[in-house]
Amino acid sequence: MNKIPTYAMRATLDIEPYTGDTAYGPGYGTLVKVRAHLQPKRRIIKISEGVEIVCTAIAYIAPQAELKVEVLSRVSYQGKTYTVRGSEPYQDSYVELTLEPKL
Repeated sequence: MNKIPTYAMRATLDIEPYTGDTAYGPGYGTLVKVRAHLQPKRRIIKISEGVEIVCTAIAYIAPQAELKVEVLSRVSYQGKTYTVRGSEPYQDSYVELTLEPKL
């Protein structure tokens, strides 16, 4: 499978990896800026116990050994903040992130 071409990676995302829950709520790691292809797309996904949520964007990033984007990580783009609800690597080609807007 081919990698996403560099010219298609026009967006710069601010990703804060989820590190787990703390006494004060979710914990996040150091902010990392990543080039991505961001596509607005509505997708309904099921999370635990059959709860359905609507995700409004899909981001495609190049795989990076030093960056593990887990579910519940925080992503910011152009003043909007999203929660990662799905993180699916596709071989060594790209990682697909399903993003839910944070209200």
